[in-house]
Amino acid sequence: MAATLLPYPKFKAVDTNGVPLSGGKVYTYVSGTTTNLTTYSNKSLSSANTNPVILDSNGEATIYLNGTYTIALYTALNVLVWTMDNIEGLGGEIIPSGTSMLFYEDTAPSGWTIQNTLDDKLVYITKGSVLAGQVGGAVHSSGSWTISGITELPHTHTGTSHSHHILTHTHTYSTHTHNIAALAHTAGGVGGTGWYATPDYAITTHAATTTAAGGDGVTDGVVLDTELTEPTLASTAPTISSDALWRPSCYCCIICERD
Repeated sequence: MAATLLPYPKFKAVDTNGVPLSGGKVYTYVSGTTTNLTTYSNKSLSSANTNPVILDSNGEATIYLNGTYTIALYTALNVLVWTMDNIEGLGGEIIPSGTSMLFYEDTAPSGWTIQNTLDDKLVYITKGSVLAGQVGGAVHSSGSWTISGITELPHTHTGTSHSHHILTHTHTYSTHTHNIAALAHTAGGVGGTGWYATPDYAITTHAATTTAAGGDGVTDGVVLDTELTEPTLASTAPTISSDALWRPSCYCCIICERD
């Protein structure tokens, strides 16, 4: 904490020649008026001064202000020395009583009281309700929050075992005959009267037949693929079940009110 210079602890007045204004009079009014406004001789404002305040032989008096004043200084003979409007005390309460502030501390500083009704909340900066923002000095209303930066963990999709089968079907052959032509020649041999044909020999005759050829509906069904592992919609991907799963790291502060 920086050091501060000790100011003169009393009000002190001098006349136009710089001589202490012994017996001088200090009149105090509401600023800009002639309505009396009380000053005090202690900081707690429990001991009111007279109005006017009469200065001692050194031209001094203890005067605490509480508000904004017009001050008029007179000699003991009621001659006006000066008058001044809009006077406020130096080193007074810079922060008014009842003001709420955020502190990066664990306990309330001297002169402040912690507000213990505000807990477990993030700090939300708003432009104020006048500019269509959230109401300052209040808890954020319920609404939608966008969570960004969430990365889905690696996961797998697991399928169930299953088989592929040929449908039941048949192969059918129509009745048909295979023939081979036989050739003969004359007694003259080669170069004789020539070649001639004899009737064909019937080699084989096949009757129509139907044969079952397997599938799911017969005993000898043919299975093409067995125990294939294929994807299903089942997933081990993570889900956000509560605010504790996404709460970010943060600085913990307290909110206190000026006493």
